[in-house]
Amino acid sequence: MDAEGTYRAIQLPEGSWCDWDVVAWDGGQLRLAGGHDLTYHHGLKLIFGDPIFVSSPSGFHDPVFRPHRPTSS
Repeated sequence: MDAEGTYRAIQLPEGSWCDWDVVAWDGGQLRLAGGHDLTYHHGLKLIFGDPIFVSSPSGFHDPVFRPHRPTSS
């Protein structure tokens, strides 16, 4: 979130980022590794600070990252 309280979209660099693993989730950080084949190595790591809500298995494919949108009651 930026200073105005709006969310910035995550723009991944060019590449094949179809396979993802949760590397670590501790100390207020969620760290993800991405690549085209995680059997050998990852080419991208995303670090999210203080995530509010995460619903994900430990390994996944072709994710959609989006900010939390509170529902109105």
